[in-house]
Amino acid sequence: MDEGKWVDWDPYTWIALACQEEADWRAEAAFEDQIGKTGIRDLEKRLPDFYPKIKQMRELFRRRYGRYPVIKVLDFGKPYWMDWGLHLSLRRSLEDMTTDSDQGVSSRDLFNLPHNCDSNGNLILRSSIAPGAEIRESLLVDTVITDPETVIHNGVVVAGRHRKLEMPYGGSALFCAANEMKFSGPHAIAFKAIGDEFLLGEGDRLTSLFYGDGTLNLRSNESLISYEGENYSLPVMGNPISFEEATRRMWKEDTRLVEKRWSDQWAGWLD
Repeated sequence: MDEGKWVDWDPYTWIALACQEEADWRAEAAFEDQIGKTGIRDLEKRLPDFYPKIKQMRELFRRRYGRYPVIKVLDFGKPYWMDWGLHLSLRRSLEDMTTDSDQGVSSRDLFNLPHNCDSNGNLILRSSIAPGAEIRESLLVDTVITDPETVIHNGVVVAGRHRKLEMPYGGSALFCAANEMKFSGPHAIAFKAIGDEFLLGEGDRLTSLFYGDGTLNLRSNESLISYEGENYSLPVMGNPISFEEATRRMWKEDTRLVEKRWSDQWAGWLD
């Protein structure tokens, strides 16, 4: 097993624990095939002995406790759900923060944000914005923007250190620092991106990876649904390296040093 590769334990570990025999597990895989999903097949490519290992776990549990584990399901109806590991869920959750929908109100409550906007429909907290900047229906938190030609409509900016920021179609810039960052279409997200100039199109994703031997900018797009096969093992979206190589290199890094490299560059960007 490659320790640098991810495994989606949820929900397949629970499904496997609920399967008494391998025939039950195979039936679950066949059902996924019927509805066009590939989760179990993809999992078994990474871990061919996944179900036998889970069955062994069931037996160990029985020997220790005298019974098999009991797996139950509760239907909570329509709960508040946010999964920031998924591109669409992340984007929708961030965009909801600028709305008065139930999701938007719940999101702001979750992050202890107020609901009372200024005359331009903005929530601007602990931020310094250049006079003349055109900001409407947006959320800005812990952000510094120095260029009066900045335009932000329906955007979310958190912990930003920007000179000129253009977000006329909305989008989200989180923990970024840049001289010029432009969003030329909706639904784009930049996360911990640091650099002189960035351009994001519709649905783009952008981040900076702070390796010990230098910083590398990596892109994706919410239209990229599958991160399997060549989409994972070969460079895509104009990136200099593949997602697989980026993961392998980051796996070797001390995450505390990675965070410090980002923090040092971010903190001194506008000095």
